[in-house]
Amino acid sequence: MSDLLDIAVEAHGGMDRWDRSRSLTVDAQITGSLFDLKGQPDIFKQVEVEISCGSPHTIYKSLGASEERYGTFEPGRVAIFRGEELQEELTNPRAAIHALSPAEPWQELHVLYFGGYAIWHYLAAPFVFTRSGFQVEEIAPWKEGEENWRRLEVTFPKSVPSHCPKQTYYFDQSNLLRRMDYHVEILNVEIPVAHYCYDHRSIGGIVIPHRRRAVSRRSDGTADFGALYVEIELQNASIQAIAD
Repeated sequence: MSDLLDIAVEAHGGMDRWDRSRSLTVDAQITGSLFDLKGQPDIFKQVEVEISCGSPHTIYKSLGASEERYGTFEPGRVAIFRGEELQEELTNPRAAIHALSPAEPWQELHVLYFGGYAIWHYLAAPFVFTRSGFQVEEIAPWKEGEENWRRLEVTFPKSVPSHCPKQTYYFDQSNLLRRMDYHVEILNVEIPVAHYCYDHRSIGGIVIPHRRRAVSRRSDGTADFGALYVEIELQNASIQAIAD
């Protein structure tokens, strides 16, 4: 394992504390031009999100601003419920989205898949990178303004859905995650993204960013903050520990 990953995991609360956590729940406002483009501007505008700390699994409550509706994500299936009633589901959702053209709008299930794996990955990093199947390598540092940020290149296993197989993570002098670079494969058009993380807070000893901005990334690696794709604001985060 990279020593940078070891240090980053400790800075975010440590692997022992993460392994003793069952789930993480937050209130979230998730908006941006990507959702407007795909015809679903309000689906995650005011939601409660719960992720599993062990494996990719996400629940979005109050889906589309309806208190009765919620959506579930797991790698091979997404589903929308109203109360106990299954309204609709989609198996093999990644293939279904790949079959769409870049200009086609997404249905709610498509956005649920995208948002399901994305928020799970965002909240589980960097802890998940210690799991079997992930490959990590420290690469050359990056100068961000007056700071030098260490960088970790992470290759995801096929079993874990992600934006793209290989992504880059930036850590500041406090070893906190400050930026992620990727492109979103399921858009079927390669748009380089620089995803910034702010407002780190400790929740039950686990440190997570509470503000995120995903913007366009230029060919030289710098960010274009005038092109905002996704904006995430989190509040009221809590950790559910595994019972002894």
